[in-house]
Amino acid sequence: MTKAELRKIAQQALESEYGFAPSINKIVLLEANGEGTYILFSVKGKEYSFDSRILRDGTIWAGKGTIEKREEV
Repeated sequence: MTKAELRKIAQQALESEYGFAPSINKIVLLEANGEGTYILFSVKGKEYSFDSRILRDGTIWAGKGTIEKREEV
């Protein structure tokens, strides 16, 4: 997956879970697997973890329950 595709998945998950979708250029990728089912990223210094699965049609589920805000340390 390209970085742009990973950012789009993160954007969709944020919109689904929290009701906001930051612009793609505000999403900073920290790490991800090659399939796009795991993405660690930040937006305005806040870290989020996306963890999902690939659906039968080959798309990645980015709905409710796939993302969580990481605790600040």
